[in-house]
Amino acid sequence: MAYDEEEAEPITEPDTLNATKFYGYDASANYDTKHRLDGTERISDFYSRLAAYNTGVRNGKWGDNELLREQDNLALFDAIASQLELTSYQHSRGRQAFSELSLSELSSPHGIDATLCAVMVAAVVAREDGRMYHPSRPENTNDDLFTALLADLGYSDRLVHKCYGKVLNRVSL
Repeated sequence: MAYDEEEAEPITEPDTLNATKFYGYDASANYDTKHRLDGTERISDFYSRLAAYNTGVRNGKWGDNELLREQDNLALFDAIASQLELTSYQHSRGRQAFSELSLSELSSPHGIDATLCAVMVAAVVAREDGRMYHPSRPENTNDDLFTALLADLGYSDRLVHKCYGKVLNRVSL
């Protein structure tokens, strides 16, 4: 069934090729935990396991660590984009740029991490629309949300400069 991309998908339709359905009344059901056949204590655990199977993250006892890491990194970027109040266009452009970055090339043992890279990608993307953040600019001329977030995260100025330069050279918009 085709969906209008402007409308939300119906919540009762499965989003994968299999036929797993989620029913709202399961959340309030009072299941006896001693007699659950799947071994889970709560119904939410059961559905979390099914969701992991459906998305390909888990296969029995094993997990796709690369896919899990990618999902975690994109969730991290989504959180940062929300904190920085990026527009939906900036968010989608930044998410794409962030997913294409090789974070292992940018990382350093005691410094550059995925969080700092996500903030710097957001800064590069937001720059196109006039929201300026650059580590060399005076604090009062930079975007307030970026300076507040970086102050809360506690990265050194040297590390922020280094990461911004690396990200700017690798992100192609």
